[in-house]
Amino acid sequence: MSFTKRAVTSMGMLAVLAFLATGCAPEPPLPTPSATTGSPTPAAVATPAPTPAEPPVRQDLIGLPQTELDTRLIASAWANDVAEAQELIRAGANVNAKDATVQSAYLVATSEGYAELLDLTLANGADVTSLDSYNGTGLIRAAERGHAAVVGRLIQAGVSLDHVNFPGYVALHEALIYAKPDQVEAYQDTVWVLVAAGSDLTIPTVGTGETPVMLANRYGLSRQAQILTRAVDAPAAAADAPALLVQAALTGDPDLAALALRAGAPVNTTDATGKSVRSIAESGGHEVTARLLANLGG
Repeated sequence: MSFTKRAVTSMGMLAVLAFLATGCAPEPPLPTPSATTGSPTPAAVATPAPTPAEPPVRQDLIGLPQTELDTRLIASAWANDVAEAQELIRAGANVNAKDATVQSAYLVATSEGYAELLDLTLANGADVTSLDSYNGTGLIRAAERGHAAVVGRLIQAGVSLDHVNFPGYVALHEALIYAKPDQVEAYQDTVWVLVAAGSDLTIPTVGTGETPVMLANRYGLSRQAQILTRAVDAPAAAADAPALLVQAALTGDPDLAALALRAGAPVNTTDATGKSVRSIAESGGHEVTARLLANLGG
């Protein structure tokens, strides 16, 4: 084969190889779609949890006259039947409706110390300004019986601290005059709550003109006389109140706790570590101080 023919042949082979090489090269990658290409995927929307349906009115209560519902509610209050009272309220019974003796479900709860029933009436529109046949508030009724927890709940609900009833007494007077020897702790707790909440400590009884300190001394209530005298003679300063409340919780001093609360310390005051005063009192075994704080919502 001549040189020329061999060259042509070689050149042909090179062309074939170049064509094959070009044909076997990898294809260029497809362009990546832009982030803005097309419609954006909508964000997932959380479906709100369904609101629990209100239980239906009990069948036997449907269509009863208002007076019948109210009468039954007052009866259930005296029996402390919270479940029945709830059914009656759901059917339309009025927690403020009074009977011939000027008693309502709300007022019954205050005098009898039925805390759960009281909470039910408060949640359903109980009027804390409502008065009984003695022109007394629920607070006066509860204080007379030494129901410290109920006294605290009423105070948190905004009841008047120093309303005067027909006999001429406020709640603090009644907690002293009617203190029962077999319920010493209950009546002491009641006085601590009333002092802590800011009751007037100098208001005299209408009939005899006796102040709370005078009443405590007259009835031999030395423990109550001690806190009342201390509150009148040595009140806590507002600026010191939170620190004093922490100190009271640590040492188990209910008098100091009452003074600190009276001066404006928040009932949920915490120490430097974030621990609440009630937790401090409970962990230290200071039950009386812990009860005082609990009764006022701590």
